[in-house]
Amino acid sequence: MDRNGKSDPYATLVFVDQHGNPYPRRTQDEICRHDGRTGASGLVKTRTVPADLNPVWEESFLLDVPSKTAYLKIECFDEDVIGRHDLLGTALVPVASLAPYATLQQWLTLKTPEGLVPRNTLMRGGKVESGIVQVELCLAPASPDACEDGELRLCL
Repeated sequence: MDRNGKSDPYATLVFVDQHGNPYPRRTQDEICRHDGRTGASGLVKTRTVPADLNPVWEESFLLDVPSKTAYLKIECFDEDVIGRHDLLGTALVPVASLAPYATLQQWLTLKTPEGLVPRNTLMRGGKVESGIVQVELCLAPASPDACEDGELRLCL
């Protein structure tokens, strides 16, 4: 949160393995093929919502799943004009938990790494107040023009 009591939030999306490591570059290139808003690292990024503590992105992404054992990592940040962007929290969704063709709408609690308290963070009773993000996920099994482990449609 900025000094004005607001945040300029955005989210990044990337597939990681069970240790939290992003998939190799070759796989990230496959993931990026559906969306032009990906950076060199292979991250998919939402737009930034200025001065808002309850952002609504209303964005959809179609991502190739690199492995059935992958996790979708969602990180939310507060964009800052000066200095580095503040991590607001992270959520992980195991691809294995998604049923094919079933749309799952879910609220995810954003967690911060142990001991990390982002600058200007809201505290309640000595604890960091965590945020939540609503996602809609639908896993489509592999098709002839898709990645062999299928595609994931994500709406934020």
